[in-house]
Amino acid sequence: MSPTIEIEETDYGVRIFTVRKIGPGEIYVRASNFILPNLSSFPGQTGGEGYSVNWHVPMDDTHNWKFMISFSRVRALDQAEMHRHYAANMTADYRLCRNQANRYQQDREEQRTRSYTGMGRFFPAHDAFATEGEGPIQDRTTEHLGYTDKAIILARRQLLRAVEDAQAGRDPQHVVRDPAANHFEHHVVTSVVMPDREDWRALWTPEGRAAPSPVT
Repeated sequence: MSPTIEIEETDYGVRIFTVRKIGPGEIYVRASNFILPNLSSFPGQTGGEGYSVNWHVPMDDTHNWKFMISFSRVRALDQAEMHRHYAANMTADYRLCRNQANRYQQDREEQRTRSYTGMGRFFPAHDAFATEGEGPIQDRTTEHLGYTDKAIILARRQLLRAVEDAQAGRDPQHVVRDPAANHFEHHVVTSVVMPDREDWRALWTPEGRAAPSPVT
């Protein structure tokens, strides 16, 4: 189930396509985004009818608050169920129960029989492991980036360009000062199963959005 990953640079950041072959004549396509300077949008639990956003707000050089936002265009979210889900995995002060101090409660039996990570099904804990495991400030010169890191590579280049622009007194990419220009209909998040003969690269266009059927 190793996916094909393709990226496109946009005015707001990076559009990311992940494509998997799931059966004869069918593919599963997921479109997500990096949004400058500190957001990501992805299908999440409401994929197909809305999407989720992770908003990372810096606190200092090595810490940030992560705000998680979900919405649906077609139904009210089950807030009680969402609260139960998070309450089972987070402390009262919004800290993860699975954390660096307890090695994210990694379970070797789960790794052997149920999941690759062995860290349960609460994905924010997996995110925390991936980011905190690198250390407070990682030495990037020791990295060995690969095929699956192509979106990270482009996002970093955009951020470095933004720093250079700010230092030179220019507006960085995705700074919008005119309210009339604050419309991004080409920002599209999707999670669909579609015929492999159709062009998944056009899913973000108005013409391409209506063709596939949402995953349910």
